Amino acid sequence: MQAQYYENVWFFYTPVKTSIDPQINFDWGTGLITSSASNYVSIRWQGKVKPFYTETFTFFATTDDGARLWVNDVLIIDRWDSFCNDTIGTLSLAANKFYGIKMEYKQIVGTAYSKLSWASQSTPKEILPTSQLYFETDVTGSPSVLQVFPGFCHNICYLMDHSFNLRNNFNSRRVWTEWCDGWGCLAIHRFLE
Repeated sequence: MQAQYYENVWFFYTPVKTSIDPQINFDWGTGLITSSASNYVSIRWQGKVKPFYTETFTFFATTDDGARLWVNDVLIIDRWDSFCNDTIGTLSLAANKFYGIKMEYKQIVGTAYSKLSWASQSTPKEILPTSQLYFETDVTGSPSVLQVFPGFCHNICYLMDHSFNLRNNFNSRRVWTEWCDGWGCLAIHRFLE
């Protein structure tokens, strides 16, 4: 998930750190959360979640201090005032569909941790797994599109770099470059005049 770290609890100013965090499963104790702060920190994680099953899912925020969680633009956990010890929210989700997910976290003072779990009838309670979390990146003004396909690779480019030209239904040419390693595929494509 895309993460933005702030050295205040209000998400003010420019983030002091941005990263891609594969999941929300942190226990900082009383150590540093950013390069220079262990207290008065906030973090915003954003991305997509894709469930395996069509079921009602229970999400668990386990944090010290506050947390808020939105899934599909619905605020399902709102414990911004104090620590969350398995605070829950539920939402019905469809299998193999991407849903927007956003979690906000704040650390005031003392011990710090932030964990996001889920469970359903077919899914025992677990930290929301990396395999079901996705992030998006856009390069402003770029003629190229970057796509990441976790756990998927076109059979023509397995374990190799591959470039080729395609034409779509509008007869415009597209240059497509892929790098795959068996765990997934990174694709960059650009439409040409």
